[in-house]
Amino acid sequence: MKALGFILHLLICSVGLCSLGASAWAEPALEERIRHLYQEFRQTLSSEQTLPSFDHFRSGALAFCKAKESRAEGLTPATRLALVDYSESSAKKRLYLLDFSARRLVSQTYATHAGASAGWLHFYEEDETNSIPYPRRRILHFGDLSESRFFSARPGSRESSLGLALADSVTYASSLWGDPALRMNGLDGALNSSLKNRGVVFHSFNYADEQVVQMHMAPVSEGCLMFPGLDETRKWVEALKGALVLLFHERLVSSDLNQKIFNEDQETYGVLRNRMRIRLESMAQDLGWDSRTLQEKIQHYESKLKSNWLDRATETYELSRQGSQYIGTPLKEEANCFPE
Repeated sequence: MKALGFILHLLICSVGLCSLGASAWAEPALEERIRHLYQEFRQTLSSEQTLPSFDHFRSGALAFCKAKESRAEGLTPATRLALVDYSESSAKKRLYLLDFSARRLVSQTYATHAGASAGWLHFYEEDETNSIPYPRRRILHFGDLSESRFFSARPGSRESSLGLALADSVTYASSLWGDPALRMNGLDGALNSSLKNRGVVFHSFNYADEQVVQMHMAPVSEGCLMFPGLDETRKWVEALKGALVLLFHERLVSSDLNQKIFNEDQETYGVLRNRMRIRLESMAQDLGWDSRTLQEKIQHYESKLKSNWLDRATETYELSRQGSQYIGTPLKEEANCFPE
């Protein structure tokens, strides 16, 4: 069977599908079991529930099996996986709590991302004298706050992380965010091992569900996952205790997509740089800046643009290229993954 699987893998590579990554490919028997599992989940959905796409579900299922097989530190006999699909807009309910023992979707809800993870920029000229009207101070406004585009594990990055994590089994009372909150421990090396030290937790925010949906609001944090309302938070942190948590983006399992997004980010950086220079030159005429002041402004905002866009894009590309040890490596014993 393993020899047959290897031959099939070579055939898949010959038609250009290897770029999907190891987690997107499995031996035919396991692939069929996961597809059947997905159908079982679909049959139990309520009219208001949805599932992630099959490919994203498969990545989560394989990461769950890999974590079980690896006997990750602190892992209990968990049967639940919280899949946060950062490939989707934050205006959608993109957090899915999957119970692989009961083979059903427990619930789903909104999940925020960090402000610095959004593909969104807004630069304004600092005017300490308050002499410049606010609309005339705008230098650059670009992007979509509801999009998760940049990821990091660096302390102080104020970006969301990717990879597999484990939720604590005990909540704690947070005077800052409200009671309760739930910590996470990163299991995925360079992708998210700093989650706990960074203080990345599940907690609440005050926006109503209908605001998120109707106004496409995307409340942002410094990296935490925030739930809409205290009642919703209490329900979710209880359900998440001891669960595995997969912070997912499809660029983790597709090298082609990862490269495509990075190329787009580089092109966007060039466009924004030119747009910003033109705007600053216009402001110089409007506000009476001399040539030296203009050049100082250009250098200042170009440096700001580079750190807020190109540097973050480069870091995200490298992290995604490195991949996850749980969704980027094959299982040793595929027969133990969701047996009939």
